Amino acid sequence: MGTVQVGKRTGWGRLPLFKRTSGQQAFRKPGDELSEAETSMTDVLQLLFEAMPSDIEQMFASDGLQEATREATATAQQFRPLIEDVLRQQFIRSQREAEDELARLLSRAYSAVGKATTPTPSDVALMGFRFDRRNIEASAYARTRAGELITNMTDSQREIMRELVTDAYTFQNSPQATARALFDALRETSPSNPAAQEFARLFGTNMNGLTARYEQAVINRGTSIAAELTGRGVSAEKIVERVERETAKYADKLRRARSRTIARTEILRANNEGRLATFRNAQDRGLLPETARKRWQTSSLDVCPICVPLNGQLAPIKEPFDNGLMTPPAHPNCRCSFNIVPNVEAYQVPSVSGSGVEGDPFRLNPGGRGLRPEFDDMANTPLTPPAPPTPSAAPAPALAGRPEAIPDQSRTVTDSLRLPNRPTKPPTPGSATAMLDERIAAIQEVADDLNERVIVPNSTLDVTEVKVGLRPTKTLGGTFAYNGTSTSGGKVFDDPWNEIKVNMREGGTLGEFQTSFSHEFGHRLDYKPGGRQFVTTDLYEAMRVLDDPTADFIQRAMAQDLVNEQGQELAEAVSELIEAVKDTESLRRLIVTAESSFSTPKAARDWIEYATSPHETWARLFAQWTAEVTGNPAMKASILKTHLRDGYQWSDAEFQAIRPLLERVLRLRGIIL
Repeated sequence: MGTVQVGKRTGWGRLPLFKRTSGQQAFRKPGDELSEAETSMTDVLQLLFEAMPSDIEQMFASDGLQEATREATATAQQFRPLIEDVLRQQFIRSQREAEDELARLLSRAYSAVGKATTPTPSDVALMGFRFDRRNIEASAYARTRAGELITNMTDSQREIMRELVTDAYTFQNSPQATARALFDALRETSPSNPAAQEFARLFGTNMNGLTARYEQAVINRGTSIAAELTGRGVSAEKIVERVERETAKYADKLRRARSRTIARTEILRANNEGRLATFRNAQDRGLLPETARKRWQTSSLDVCPICVPLNGQLAPIKEPFDNGLMTPPAHPNCRCSFNIVPNVEAYQVPSVSGSGVEGDPFRLNPGGRGLRPEFDDMANTPLTPPAPPTPSAAPAPALAGRPEAIPDQSRTVTDSLRLPNRPTKPPTPGSATAMLDERIAAIQEVADDLNERVIVPNSTLDVTEVKVGLRPTKTLGGTFAYNGTSTSGGKVFDDPWNEIKVNMREGGTLGEFQTSFSHEFGHRLDYKPGGRQFVTTDLYEAMRVLDDPTADFIQRAMAQDLVNEQGQELAEAVSELIEAVKDTESLRRLIVTAESSFSTPKAARDWIEYATSPHETWARLFAQWTAEVTGNPAMKASILKTHLRDGYQWSDAEFQAIRPLLERVLRLRGIIL
């Protein structure tokens, strides 16, 4: 049942309670649900660990360890952009939440110590403010921390490889019965190979992604199983088979545990670092006094012995706590956070200036004490959003489901979309409204980035309605509907109109969300108005018919009409593009993966036919092209992740070879200049 130890109550009312059974994690319950960001990080780490090389034969060569280390480093570096993406998004998300938290905190603090003329300092603080260094700081943190993690994982892998070779010879000469039993079985099943090398091969195939301690646990499990089976008179062949199977399962379990531990710890670290950056910026601007402090905060119960003495500890915002850390976590799986004690009582109450009209917004003027001279030039920084525009006559409402046509004089990506309305007030962090706002902003970012590069090719096509799904899905990231029906005033309209719906997959990131939108917008650009068809599919199939000597006269005539309509040069460019994609290793891997992933052969064939169709290939290419030309790091990380997972997207080398062919088609279709 375990024991209960009640520690001494601290000044902050925390009750450190320890109650654990043998084998339970010391600092966090194993069954705790992962957050969205933690799930994303776990997925990336699982992919990384699975990709780590484990060529045992190589390690017994003279320079095998050095070569294996180089391969492990190169493999791990492929995943660095994915890790950076998850950390950057968490850092930015925590900064946004900390900014809202700071506004409320200052509002309460200023209200408690004094009032001013209307509006009060607390009113102005609640109007909200944003710091302009967010993306720079987030990218710098993510890049540095991802590099440290990659280095740590590579060092860990090298240590495992070194210890495995050493352990192979150590256990071979071990007097322990457990070790002898396994080596006897290995000698009997592989008499021509050195037993130590067979031992390393047996366990080395499972070592990728483990720590030295975990690898030792796997070896101990294997030797114990061998000793037990030997005592029961089981044959050597079955002993080796059973050890191989059971240790593989155990290693997978430990890999998952390590992935979750790293994910939880690093997401917490990024969260606290993002919050700390916000509070440092606030202090630099004079919004927080130099006397402000940060306070270490543990959870209410099940606090570990490491963190019990830290609870309630105070430190200046820009200085470390007594343990040398600027913020939690103090250890893997730590759940601690920190909060801010503003100490505004020792600070001059700020004043408010400005009239609140356009061009002269209300401004919060920080107090004098604690404001360093070099930040005096920031003292009058406007903290309020621009004054709302003067109301004008509202346009006549459009019929539901029938968006207005794109203005002839404006054919930008932004003008071709109708996005959901964003909240007029800052939403509560973590709420459905906040998630919606974040996702709308993510789509707007992609559209704005594409405006300088893409021209919507047909101004007669209706504006595309964009809908954002909030409920996580397991499969589709988005859909493009090119012919829908809508109702208004009891009447049904079935004229062609367009709708893009983008969902957030379970455990997905904003980069994946943006990639899904770009994929569906690629379908939108490929759509042929009035024909309910896609240009790439039509032209590619037409060229195949014209190249088929067995096609009948009617088929060839229809195909030629289509080619004549769109242009021979465009038809040939589309055909060359699709054929080039068919020759990529990624597409072959996608097919092989699908063949083994579906419950029935028919389901696999149907999905492969869909995924390799010209219009789906086009949409994936356009999404990857969007990530490349905009330089969006979150999208590029998403592309890399799906390539490594199953070949759904292409490697960088493959795409660079395909890109000129794609851009030729885009130019011929008038989508890019």
